Amino acid sequence: MYSDRALDMPAAWPLIDAGISFKSARGLPMESLSGYELQRLGRRVQDRELRRLRPE
Repeated sequence: MYSDRALDMPAAWPLIDAGISFKSARGLPMESLSGYELQRLGRRVQDRELRRLRPE
């Protein structure tokens, strides 16, 4: 699960998101995020922007 393939598994997203939140809550810099965590964060931001532009 700890690779960029995890991004294709929706069941893994909450675990990845929790890892990002954990690191953020402890004040760790962005450089502490792994590649797949950075990709997930980018997708979350992108999804948020899409929802903002296309309200349901």
